[in-house]
Formats: sequence, structure tokens, C-alpha cells
Amino acid sequence: MTSSLQTATTALDLTPWLTLAALLWIGHRLVLIAAFPWAPCRGCNGRGRFFRGENWRPCRRCKGSGRRVRLGRRIWHWATNGDRT
Repeated sequence: MTSSLQTATTALDLTPWLTLAALLWIGHRLVLIAAFPWAPCRGCNGRGRFFRGENWRPCRRCKGSGRRVRLGRRIWHWATNGDRT
């Protein structure tokens, strides 16, 4: 009887550790969004162009820049600037 009681009282509570891990992950993502707001374009894989027919054409998604704004950066901009149109 005492062994089961001891096992129940010495069990680890993972809630603080999971909370700490979640906060660290969120902080890490916020730093990445602030430092690197751009990601490679999904349409051209960051090249800015693609081969169509016999010629290279600029990508329609990124207009030839090869970059796109990350989703987290869009959310950050929406939340901080209030541009909610």
C-alpha cells in the first residue's frame, strides 16, 4: 500500500515544463519573424522566374523578386499597425 502511495506522490508534473517549452518556442518564432520576415516564393522556389515555352518569365506570385512575406510577419503587421481593411 505504501509503495503505490509513494509512486503517486513522486510522479512528475509536466505542466510547468510544457508551458516553458511552449513559451520558448513562441519567443523563438517571434525572433525569427522579426529577423527574417521574407521566405522564398512558393511559385518559383525563390528564383524569381520560371521557364515557359522557350523563354524565362518573371514569376507572377512574387513579381520576379523571389521572396514572399511570411504568414507570421503578416499577422504581426496586422496586429501592431491596425491595418484591418
